[in-house]
Amino acid sequence: MKNLMAALAVLVCFGCSNADDVPVQFFYRGDTFSFQLEEFGKDFKNVSGNASGSGFKQASGELDDVFSHLFEEVQFEMDPRWEGRYFKLSINFDEDRADQNLLQKMIKEIQDGTDIKLSTKTNLIKAKCLEEADGGALQRHLHETDQAVGKGSSVSEGKLQATGHTLGDLVNFLNKLGHPNRYHYDGRNNDVYQFDLDVSDEGRLSSSLLSYGLAFSDCEIETSLIIID
Repeated sequence: MKNLMAALAVLVCFGCSNADDVPVQFFYRGDTFSFQLEEFGKDFKNVSGNASGSGFKQASGELDDVFSHLFEEVQFEMDPRWEGRYFKLSINFDEDRADQNLLQKMIKEIQDGTDIKLSTKTNLIKAKCLEEADGGALQRHLHETDQAVGKGSSVSEGKLQATGHTLGDLVNFLNKLGHPNRYHYDGRNNDVYQFDLDVSDEGRLSSSLLSYGLAFSDCEIETSLIIID
């Protein structure tokens, strides 16, 4: 009888194991993209990093950092229960058939296949919208595609140099600088330009943009906030 009770106790223990103790391992393959979400073991601490290439993106860290690296235009908020747990998310995608709903499709698959729950809500936030104040001044900084210098960018000692980039690209660079305001561009100008800007703070950035015929205006933009629960 004692042996039987011991065996039953072991079975109960297995049946009641906490899902939080099981590392997340999930893989999905679709027509235009695939991704793999892997949780590092408990011995891994403060893991972070990211990499990208043609048709490939990867980030490591806590869940909110991982998603923020890969989807920079979206804000993420993480429940404290996920703090101290580190993941690697790798995405492979077809560049010729870009899926505009990639994130939403990933969210659905992750929710269906793991204990990670993600919900989306929309917020209005104050921002600085980039506007073309002087089209003639901006045209002087057009980048000709047949020029010897190709596409590139760098930030060093408070200076941003970007060649062969659109105004939308420029705003993406500016949002990585850590300035207090969010920058936004919703225009239709897809021409590429050469920029050499002082980005050490928002005031100097605004002054630098004047010679390009560009200026900021106060605005409100709709942003997505994804809750990791």
